[in-house]
Amino acid sequence: MFESRGYQHTTLRLFRSAIAHLHHNPDSIRTSKLVHTLLHSITAKAPPKPLHRPTVNLRSTLKAIQQIESGASSTHLSQIQQKLAFLLGMAAFLRPSDLHHIDFTTASVTEGNNQRFLSFNVVASKEKRGGQRIIKPFRVSCYANPNLCPITTLVHLRTRVSQLPPPPSVASLFVNTLRSGMPVEDIVTLGNWSSSDVFHNHYRREHLSLIDFTNTVLQDPIED
Repeated sequence: MFESRGYQHTTLRLFRSAIAHLHHNPDSIRTSKLVHTLLHSITAKAPPKPLHRPTVNLRSTLKAIQQIESGASSTHLSQIQQKLAFLLGMAAFLRPSDLHHIDFTTASVTEGNNQRFLSFNVVASKEKRGGQRIIKPFRVSCYANPNLCPITTLVHLRTRVSQLPPPPSVASLFVNTLRSGMPVEDIVTLGNWSSSDVFHNHYRREHLSLIDFTNTVLQDPIED
């Protein structure tokens, strides 16, 4: 396969692991001197690889990221998210899987010695200790250029997200549908409820806002 199909030595090593996993006597494959000698000779024939990887010029990328104004209301929220993901990946050397597992409830910005720091945790990352998933803490420093600062970008993102209207609940969606003239029977079918009474008693509750629960529940203790 090395000569006929041009498989690399790393691929052949994966084949050996797969064969050993499926073989009825895996130790015979893992400890075979013939297999070890073959793989060693194939590895020796592999072309040399450079000691250092080539330098990647990110100037154009950083220029494009800098042009995304995270503090402007006209900037799309998705662009701010992309900018934050790139800056956090650059500043903390995060994998894409690490970015996906950031617990933003643990994110906090602190100040000290005229410097701001962003601390957060990556939960259930790919790295494991003793076969168990771990929580990796990270700390990112502030950058002098606010247009390339991950902390500033995160603050702007939080501000924008806090200004978004809350998503409508299931109850409000069906109540608005009822107000628009849709029959209750069709709403019950769409909601997969057992009867219309379930909808009226548990989901159509906008009439409860007209009741003064404050003075009904909280009574003056002097009257007792």
